Amino acid sequence: MNKNSKEIVLYYIYGSTAALITLLSRLIFNIFFSFNLSIIIAHLIGTFSGYLFFKKKVFKKKKGVYFKQEIYKFLFINSIGVIATFFVSIYLYQFTTILFGDYLNLLKFLCHGFGLFISSILCFFLYKKFVF
Repeated sequence: MNKNSKEIVLYYIYGSTAALITLLSRLIFNIFFSFNLSIIIAHLIGTFSGYLFFKKKVFKKKKGVYFKQEIYKFLFINSIGVIATFFVSIYLYQFTTILFGDYLNLLKFLCHGFGLFISSILCFFLYKKFVF
């Protein structure tokens, strides 16, 4: 397996773990907060988890990059990711609820998961190019 393929596989293994942490924490926050606010709070937890996983397990450190620069870039790209996750999740949920209803709150889970998936594709390329 070449370096790029290995990075992609590791990114999705550790990114899926961070996404699972995000999804599960969103379920917990959803007990106390609205769906919209829960997505944002959970994304912050997933961001912290993802940074640790990606830095330690996925991407090789670039020479001459300082932690402060790296974390600012990571957080900026992740803010793009949270915006993408938020809008994909919310609008997909609104659309699918109109079509199917959401009697078991399953659609919230699926729409949030799909939003995370779309965001992860975008963020992988941005992380690789600008952060790690």
